[in-house]
Amino acid sequence: MTDLPDESSGNLIRSSRWNSLLDKIEDAEDTDVRIRGRYSSWGTTIVLTHASFATIYTPAFTGTLRGRTLSVGTTVALTKASFQDAAIGTLTVQGGTARARIFSAGTVVGLTSGSFGTLVQGNVRGRIITAGTFVGLTTGSFLSLAARTSRFELFDEFWGSSLDTKWSTTLTDGGTISVNTGGGNGNGQLLFATSTTSGSDARLHTGSVRTINRTSLAVFEARIFPNVATQIRYNVGLVESDHDPTGAPAGTNDHAVFRVVAGASAASTLCSTSDNTTQSASNAINNISGDWVKYRIELDAAEVRFYINGILRVTKVTNLPDASTNLMPFIGLDVPLSTTTRQLNVDYIYVSQVRN
Repeated sequence: MTDLPDESSGNLIRSSRWNSLLDKIEDAEDTDVRIRGRYSSWGTTIVLTHASFATIYTPAFTGTLRGRTLSVGTTVALTKASFQDAAIGTLTVQGGTARARIFSAGTVVGLTSGSFGTLVQGNVRGRIITAGTFVGLTTGSFLSLAARTSRFELFDEFWGSSLDTKWSTTLTDGGTISVNTGGGNGNGQLLFATSTTSGSDARLHTGSVRTINRTSLAVFEARIFPNVATQIRYNVGLVESDHDPTGAPAGTNDHAVFRVVAGASAASTLCSTSDNTTQSASNAINNISGDWVKYRIELDAAEVRFYINGILRVTKVTNLPDASTNLMPFIGLDVPLSTTTRQLNVDYIYVSQVRN
C-alpha cells in the first residue's frame, strides 16, 4: 500500500502505519487506542483538545529585569526603570572635566562661565587677559604702526614728446637736448648732441631743486650710450651746482660723478668727489664704448660707491660731499675739439633716498 494523505493536514502518512492498523482491524485484535493515558475501545468517539496531547515545553527564560525573574507567559511592562542605570562617569569638556563635577545619567547641570577652566588669551602689550576680563584698548595697546622711514624717488624714462618741467638744461655753442620721438628702439630716450664747435656742450639737471645728501642711503643711476669713444667728454652723477663738463667739477662744488675723458685714444673713466674744498678722483678705469653703460652711485654717511654695469669699481672714503649739502642729478656732454658732433643717448635717470 502506498503512502496516503492525512485528511486533516494533507501530509502523507507512511503506508506501513496504515497497513498495521488494517491488519489489526481485520484480525479483530487490539482495537483499543491510548490517548493521554485513556483507553478507547473500538467505536468510541473522543473529542480531542490541546490537553489530549503531551505538553510541549518552551525552554525556560533566563536572566532578570531589574531583579525580576520572568517565566513563560509572564508579561512585564517595561519602562526606563526596568533597565540598569548607565553611568556616564566623567564628562569630558575640551580635554578636561567641567569644573570637577561628575555627571550621571539624567543629570542636568546649568553651565556658567565658572563651569569651565580659565581661558588665557596671551597678553596685549604685557597685560594677561583671563576669561571674562574686558580691557579697554587704546592706541597704546598695540605696537606702534607709525611709518619708520619714507623714500624720495625720481624716475624718468623720457617717454613722450617733450622734456618734463622738473628738468632744466644748459646749452652752449649749439648743444641740444631733445626727446626722441622717432619711434622704434629710440623712443623713450633723450638725445644729447654737440655742434662741431670746440667746447660745445649740453647739460641736464634740476636747477635749484636739490634733494639728495649723505645723511642716509642715496642712489643715482643712469643708462647711457655714447656714440663714439674718442674726442668726447661727459660727467654723470650728483653735483651741488651746474658746471662746465669740459673738466671735473671744482673743489668747491660738492659732487660724486663719473667723469669720462677721451682724446685721440679710447676713453677712460674717473670717479670724482669733492668735500667743498678738495676735489679728488680715483685711478682711471677702462671705459666701455659702443654699447649701453649703466652708471650707478651709492652715497651714505661713511662712503661713496661707484658701480659700472652692476659691478662695484671704486669705493671712496676721502673728500666726500658734505653730509648736509643737498645734491642734484647731472649729465653733461662736451666736445673738446672742432670736429664732428658728439652724441649721448640717455635711456633713463633714477634717483632715490631713504629718509628717517
